[in-house]
Amino acid sequence: MVISQKLLVCIVKILGLYLALILLFGALVTQGGILSASAIESIPLEPRDLNASPVSDTEVFLIWNAPVDATGIIGYKIEYKIGSGSYSTLGLIGNLTTYLHTGLEANTTYAYRVSAINSIGIGSPSDSATVTTLAVPLAPRNLSATVFSSSQINLTWTAPSNDGGTAIKGY
Repeated sequence: MVISQKLLVCIVKILGLYLALILLFGALVTQGGILSASAIESIPLEPRDLNASPVSDTEVFLIWNAPVDATGIIGYKIEYKIGSGSYSTLGLIGNLTTYLHTGLEANTTYAYRVSAINSIGIGSPSDSATVTTLAVPLAPRNLSATVFSSSQINLTWTAPSNDGGTAIKGY
């Protein structure tokens, strides 16, 4: 049996078109089910489980989990806002899932959100995480000085009514 050259060219074109359609639609149907054949990358999903914790009166630590579709993530965009203000970009970082925000104001409420970045673009932001930085403790109360001897004065006081959010370690 001899196949003409025109028929062979036609078969090759049809096969090429079929393969292009497989890649375009992203699936190949077989007897066992559907095999993914997608070569098209999409914008990443949002990062998960964002948590913000106060470290001090001027620092907040952020940690999150990568998106479910973390393949191809090249970095993250971190945004924050103070109180009910609007979000501002804090920065773009590499492929890390932690960040320490420094230089903050004491006893101030901040909200954060994080977006994943891949070669296609920036994905949707995560759910927000809200945190209040620690405060400086109030002054000790009821200071009193008692003369004990010619070379010693005993001082006594009561702890402040507000420790600023962490245990007082000394005076």
